[in-house]
Amino acid sequence: MKQNYVKAIFLLGLGLAMACSNDDVEPEKQNALEVGGSISGVVNGKEVNYPEVKVVLYGGSNTVGIIGSDQVHEDTTNQVRVVVPLEPTTGTFDHSDNGFDVNYEVITFNNENGYGFNREKTSQIRVTDYKEIGTKLDTTFYRVKGTFERYGMRNMNSETINIQNGEFDFVYGIWF
Repeated sequence: MKQNYVKAIFLLGLGLAMACSNDDVEPEKQNALEVGGSISGVVNGKEVNYPEVKVVLYGGSNTVGIIGSDQVHEDTTNQVRVVVPLEPTTGTFDHSDNGFDVNYEVITFNNENGYGFNREKTSQIRVTDYKEIGTKLDTTFYRVKGTFERYGMRNMNSETINIQNGEFDFVYGIWF
């Protein structure tokens, strides 16, 4: 599975490099064919527009996700992730639907370990727009838009996370 993940990241990077070199795309569409996006929401009553965003392909599970990070303290980063299948689909889903998930994690001390809010977890993802937007060289680009909500309790205590009015809009590319 790790090998598939590494392959997907390599292909995404290769697709990005290739996408930046094609002059045959119409100028008005060229900017749309770039990997990236935005994610925001009201987290425990505070509006957050995540300043750091990355789009990740998860090859082993055939999903793609947008991850928003917000450094709230020198050694603490809050991170939200919305994951959808690579197969374009629209509608309303929750984390029990295959390929869909909303995750929230607090990462401390600038490392990869953190703590989640997965007890009593509920989530909803509404994909409102998911379509192919173009091709550059051997890379096909898709745009995904939608809304999300997430609730959960911290695994080790009664602290909760409640995300409402979440919105995401991202572009990803798949190299074939």
